[in-house]
Amino acid sequence: MRRFNKSKAAAFLGVASLTVAMCSADTFVDTIGNGSKLGLGKELARSLSIGYSEYPWSGDFTGVRPTNGSQPANPLAYTYTDHQSSVWGVTHRGTTGVKSAQILVGNQPTESAGRYAGWIVQPIKPAASGFVTGLDFVAEYRTPAFHVPEFFGGPVRSAKAYIGLIDAPTTGTALPSNLWSSSAPVEVDLANCNVGKMVHANVNKPVTAGSTYWVVIAPESHFPGDCSTDVLDYANIAWAYRKTASDIDKALTPLYSGANGVGDFVPVPNTVLGIRVTGLAQQPQSMTVADARNAEDGTPVSLAGVAITAKTGAIGPDFFYVEQPDRAAGLRVVGTTGLPVGERVTVIGTMTTVGLERAVITLVDVSSTGENSALPAVGMSSQTIGGRTSGKLIGPDGGTGVNNVGLLVRAWGKVTPGTGNEFTIADGAGSGVLCRAASGITVPTTGYVSVGGIATVEQAGSVKRSVVLIRDQQDIKAY
Repeated sequence: MRRFNKSKAAAFLGVASLTVAMCSADTFVDTIGNGSKLGLGKELARSLSIGYSEYPWSGDFTGVRPTNGSQPANPLAYTYTDHQSSVWGVTHRGTTGVKSAQILVGNQPTESAGRYAGWIVQPIKPAASGFVTGLDFVAEYRTPAFHVPEFFGGPVRSAKAYIGLIDAPTTGTALPSNLWSSSAPVEVDLANCNVGKMVHANVNKPVTAGSTYWVVIAPESHFPGDCSTDVLDYANIAWAYRKTASDIDKALTPLYSGANGVGDFVPVPNTVLGIRVTGLAQQPQSMTVADARNAEDGTPVSLAGVAITAKTGAIGPDFFYVEQPDRAAGLRVVGTTGLPVGERVTVIGTMTTVGLERAVITLVDVSSTGENSALPAVGMSSQTIGGRTSGKLIGPDGGTGVNNVGLLVRAWGKVTPGTGNEFTIADGAGSGVLCRAASGITVPTTGYVSVGGIATVEQAGSVKRSVVLIRDQQDIKAY
């Protein structure tokens, strides 16, 4: 999912948030090194690997992988058959002399011989108490297939990984046996990360200022142990040299285990993982859109299962609209998304007012639920678009009916041309409603049309007027 734009966030973060206290804006690691922004060709030099690999490469993070046995006289003659019976720990696929992940018991291979499951930990120490609501990281996922190309038809492994925020162990650097007891992991799908991508996970974890927590990125959802062939095929996770990352006093030295997450982890000195942690000073309240519109400014809210009705760019820059599935209420979201209209999402942020309109500021990336079902527009007469003023909900002057600012609506009427991409329609009652189309849309200059779009209200001099924001050409239909 697209990374939240820090510079744009700074412009409108007018509320108290955990991340403002943790750092200058919304992230404690702003620079994630050459592995960031699809730094192709550089990811192995700036990454750690998680997941399962029968024959791990040696380029991304060597020197910590477990080994046993001795090297044969001719490593290049090593074959898959030798893998089943030999007792050495260096493969011909690694750099000469680099230890690989041959896990042997004594001098005999076990079922885990040749298996490698990387687990990664990024310790953090927040400067303020609050609730972490989101974790983001950059992953580059290897296309699932048997690792050795000579042996086609091998097991195809999963593209699922798990990320979670847990209380750090009080002693040592081993994962606790009750790994996820303080915060359940979130399953993330890396299938589309084969060229690198920002991955987002919603979490809900209370944190205390000054305490240490572990962000764990894992190939399994259970306590570490021997990986089976159906767990995550390996993925690279970006990291940066500590000197290039911001807020480095909050991001501690990461830890890495190439032995299926078992035992103590090896520190990765002078680096930080490219993990973005976002949160709020207070726990977000689960609300409907209708309830959120009436909440006080600064109230942290969580809107689950809402549908996108107008995506970023279609009706203006740096904002979009969501609506609850029963079409009772819609709401502007300050932020950006590339998700399509109809996508069901969860939005976590704080309530605010933008101009005359109620809105939510997103402090984490909007996350999809995996469903898509576009909502139909609510039909209404032109004079009822916007509705009346009610409490915190501002309507146009002379507005009637329930306040519907933020809702996807459709109205009908006679066209009166305007300037640029604007025109007015009126259905015989009242002065009509102003319609504003996005760039590139052909607007009518005469006749009768039906117009769909987002209902909003604007201040024009001393007048509060209703406006319909048209999303695309299909929103305008002649009749």
